[in-house]
Amino acid sequence: MAVWKLVAAWLLLTLLTTGRSTMVFARQEAETTPCPAATGVTSGIGDTCSSGGPTSELAPEIPPPDLPSTNEQGYAFELNATLATSLGTVPSQAPIYEMTRAAAARGEVEALAKRVGITGPVDNQGQDAFAASGNGELFVSPELIQYVAPVDPGPGSLPPDEQAEAAARDWLDRADLNPRDLGDGRVVSRPDSGDRVILLFSPTEPGNVLASIPSITVSVGVDNQVLEVSSRWATIRRTDLYELRDVEKAWSEVQSGEAYIETDLGKDGPPQGATVKGSVKYDTIQVAYTSAGPPGATQYLLPLFVFSGRLTLDGRDGSVPLKAYVVALANSGAPVGLTSDRRG
Repeated sequence: MAVWKLVAAWLLLTLLTTGRSTMVFARQEAETTPCPAATGVTSGIGDTCSSGGPTSELAPEIPPPDLPSTNEQGYAFELNATLATSLGTVPSQAPIYEMTRAAAARGEVEALAKRVGITGPVDNQGQDAFAASGNGELFVSPELIQYVAPVDPGPGSLPPDEQAEAAARDWLDRADLNPRDLGDGRVVSRPDSGDRVILLFSPTEPGNVLASIPSITVSVGVDNQVLEVSSRWATIRRTDLYELRDVEKAWSEVQSGEAYIETDLGKDGPPQGATVKGSVKYDTIQVAYTSAGPPGATQYLLPLFVFSGRLTLDGRDGSVPLKAYVVALANSGAPVGLTSDRRG
């Protein structure tokens, strides 16, 4: 892949970041550390930390969470929803997190290029973006670090999930793109092309992140060779504790069809733009996080209510997984207090 293609991908990412976020999941928690000073690609890439105290008595107004207005297929849903779990198990408060991403200096990019084996010079692309090629391709901006290996994936057997995760983690360690709050990787795709395993790494805190930021994706090929890496990481700072909405009101929005619905009806499902009719039984309610705020400004991870269940289409046998997403913050401008500092 030529450098200009990486630059084009960065520009496209900048335009699309405020749109639909890739739905991904991670379920771990981490110890909290003090917030480091913002730096570039070689240190402080993304550690969860506590604010250590209030910065002002009144918190700034938080932007709305990034949620699509419609699903990828353009479906409308008419669903008979029932609940098979207790609303009383859902927490009434949750913290929000602030994300910062610093621009890298040329020297930091040159050091990264050397670690990943790039032989060519680092070129300044403007707007805090750099690119280099030679024995692979590298692109670095505040929003994205992307590496592409110099060879095409070859024929052979792909590694099992555990080996692929170990190979990806080893590459990130050697490249020093392994922030302290990086969670375990999980396989999210084995494309039909059969030439790679795609893994996704999310932060340890907060758990259950739905957004593509912060995340690192790594493609691993035959012989555990790393083919491509895309890092959209950030330094994550836990800030204030916020009151969540009445979960019964959130449930009423799910029942009335006001929630964002995510489901995969397969190749034999209704045509794009169709009205999907059926019944869904929700058996799990979780608090998850998604991004908020435009690139270049302060961005956040905000809580959502996620109702999970199974959908049965009218006139069809069997069921498929379905998730309904509802805004969880009661008042984004009024925190109820600071979160506890768990540094020990």
